[in-house]
Amino acid sequence: MASEHNDFEPFELGENMQEDLGMFEAATHARRLQLEQNPVGHVMVVVDEGPLAPAVRELGQTVARRLDASVSEHAVASEQVHEAASGIREAAEKSGAGLIVISFPCGVPLDTGGDESLGEVADHLLQSVTLPLLCVRNPPEPSGISQTLDCLQVAAIRDDDSTRCAISWAFRLADSQTQIHLVELADRTAIEEAQRLLQAREEIASVQKAAIERAITSRMGSLVGMAQREASEKNIELQVSFHLGTPALEVLVEMKRHACGMMIIPRPADHTASGYHLVIDVLLKAGQPVLVI
Repeated sequence: MASEHNDFEPFELGENMQEDLGMFEAATHARRLQLEQNPVGHVMVVVDEGPLAPAVRELGQTVARRLDASVSEHAVASEQVHEAASGIREAAEKSGAGLIVISFPCGVPLDTGGDESLGEVADHLLQSVTLPLLCVRNPPEPSGISQTLDCLQVAAIRDDDSTRCAISWAFRLADSQTQIHLVELADRTAIEEAQRLLQAREEIASVQKAAIERAITSRMGSLVGMAQREASEKNIELQVSFHLGTPALEVLVEMKRHACGMMIIPRPADHTASGYHLVIDVLLKAGQPVLVI
């Protein structure tokens, strides 16, 4: 696991003491979680008449091969875009798909909505379909499809089943040549707002990044431990890092820094939650495919 702290510093004096304490707490309190094992037998690829169709088709086939799954196509015509979402949902249910691969926007020109909207098909699917959605927003480089699964990034904000599922998907798609980056996130704005609201309480002191990192590391310990065990068993390179800031910006910067080919991000059931808005922000800004779980 990648670490940014200085291992030569004494525990009680080192700047990384809070991180070490978090890791200790994680180790002593961690639940032994298991990856989600439900196999994906079928991948449905949604193709429209736009320029992303060839990339979506090839990516769907690449992912289906990695999952050892069958693959089918569902066509969306531009004149049927208003009925497209319900048609996609019905086709996925009929085919028994475990994953939908689609371009966002779907059925309309790429510049529709610019960086402000994913389109009505995307909005409907994100809120009504519980299946994982692998979304392609920008045309990849010609050689990009074959490299999409070489480096995967997973965003972790909550210690819950949705994050466990996202990590499980990373290992489903990985082989021995894949790098997986697990990014633990804390929203600086939310923390600062909480601090302002709690200023009147004497026991609330200024929370430093190290203390927040300790809390996040401790809370995420079970998930990280699960990922570390799987990586060790499958001989897959796993890196774990902590980031305090604006979550969408942090994950996008990390994707670029590590040249990740795909982002995997959990989608909360509550569409008013900050985690759901994070999904939308990442989909609007990411240049690489995003797998929304």
